[in-house]
Amino acid sequence: VRRMFFYNFFLYALMVGLLTVDALVYRSAISSDAVTDKIVGLVPMIGVICIWFRFTFHEWAQFQLSDSFYSHMADFWNILDVLSLYSIFCTYTFRLLEGVFGTVSAAEVARQSPETLYYWSTLTMSCSLPLAYLNILYYLQGFHESGRLVRMIIGIIKGIRVFLGLLGICMVGFSAG
Repeated sequence: VRRMFFYNFFLYALMVGLLTVDALVYRSAISSDAVTDKIVGLVPMIGVICIWFRFTFHEWAQFQLSDSFYSHMADFWNILDVLSLYSIFCTYTFRLLEGVFGTVSAAEVARQSPETLYYWSTLTMSCSLPLAYLNILYYLQGFHESGRLVRMIIGIIKGIRVFLGLLGICMVGFSAG
């Protein structure tokens, strides 16, 4: 069990690292005409998709072993897994559709228009990265030094949920105003 945990941790850290590299090189890769830039942009994308399939099947197996949908989603880490995997799925679906239905010019990349699939893929990537990095906290629980800290942080956050909710409402209200 311990060996499998560290294997999963290594794979997940690799996926998050490749996801980060993909987010950083994607813009230059699609707006460039050089073939090498296109290939450099494809390598992390293919790596993330392969590892994503492994974690998606792992999450599906966990869901099959649980009693019901609600019992599976009662755990915070399962909710985070599902949101993270779904946002990565949306990101790469938009990127695949973008590749199939046309290329994006450098002007469209700079304009950031909501009519382009590039806009939606970058929007979903901006959700995928924080969720993926937050999900690393699950794996940090397995280490002696960081495990206690992660559990302490989660306990504190559970204790101040109401305050965080009020703070979130105020922030949304002031940013919309």
